[in-house]
Amino acid sequence: MTASDSTQTNNNLVVVGENGEPYTLLQRSIDNGIETLLLGRSDGSQITLPLSDLSWKGAGTWLLTDAVRDARGLVIPVVEERLEVSRERVETGRVRISKSVEAREVVVDDPLKRESVRVEHVPINQVVTGAVPQVREEGDVTVIPILEERVVTRTELVLVEEVRIHRDHSEYHDPQRVTLRKEVVVVERFGEDGRPLPS
Repeated sequence: MTASDSTQTNNNLVVVGENGEPYTLLQRSIDNGIETLLLGRSDGSQITLPLSDLSWKGAGTWLLTDAVRDARGLVIPVVEERLEVSRERVETGRVRISKSVEAREVVVDDPLKRESVRVEHVPINQVVTGAVPQVREEGDVTVIPILEERVVTRTELVLVEEVRIHRDHSEYHDPQRVTLRKEVVVVERFGEDGRPLPS
């Protein structure tokens, strides 16, 4: 192989194995004056070796022998897919809430109790000979004795009358108008374009 043939071949590098399997040139570099090649196969395996390890076959083709390949060792890359999940906040709509107060009148009609006093005069005209009668209660009636002294041939204590106070109970209605307030909430929804959405 002449120098011109080697130069031309380096510019159009074709590498095959002993069984004709092709190798793809992935990278070419020069380190300390040594040209190094990174070759790859269709199965994803890779091998790194100097150009001097290849044998010239002619017609622009280089041979990578099995012995050199095994000595250098094929590197099979193992790849893995990883999932990256991200989140972002998106405004999908808006809600407007308004509050108003409604007033309504209701009729309150609860029974009310009232106590009244009725005075009744009951004539007695009975002479008191013993202890002086005292105020007493007879159920809902308060009895108050009324005494007077009368001039007779002798002084007598006469029970003239009794005042009976009756307590009468009754129910009556006194309707009143009361204003009650209630809060009413109105919800409005808006889409991404700002237009109101149906409730």
